[in-house]
Amino acid sequence: MVNEGENNEEKKYIKTLESIITNLYTLKETEKQYLNILNNLLNYWTNESKKAGLKDEKRQDKILEFIKREKDTIKKINEDIDKINTLIDETEKRFEKIRKMATPP
Repeated sequence: MVNEGENNEEKKYIKTLESIITNLYTLKETEKQYLNILNNLLNYWTNESKKAGLKDEKRQDKILEFIKREKDTIKKINEDIDKINTLIDETEKRFEKIRKMATPP
């Protein structure tokens, strides 16, 4: 028979894992939204730069180069977030196994 104290500890552990997974999903979605907004702003400034037709081509080229670098950085961060998705999925699978073991039949 399972000790009541052990059962409570298992429940606390499961609740903690649930909370961690929920927080990871929330943070991931928030980060994705933030990066999407940044990307939209960079698109806006690219279009505005082209519309303005700056007379100083070197300056315009530098601006467009900066925007490209920022977009590459955003792309890299999105790739890293996708890797984190894999980690979240693995954590959920382990959590499910733990929940099944901790839940009496």
